[in-house]
Amino acid sequence: MSDFILAWHPEDIELNGVPISNVEHADDILVASGAPPGFQTHLNHSQLWRDCQKAITTRPGTF
Repeated sequence: MSDFILAWHPEDIELNGVPISNVEHADDILVASGAPPGFQTHLNHSQLWRDCQKAITTRPGTF
């Protein structure tokens, strides 16, 4: 997952002035945004990355 990078979005959450759009731990990814349109943009980009990696998303892990 070292190549998982989401593009900056104006609705990204900031921590000390640094935009935070995703947090990774082991094989888990949390995608975050300050508003629904930004969140949807990040979800779309993460799906493109997932498809290229041939990764799967499990339904229980998406909530």
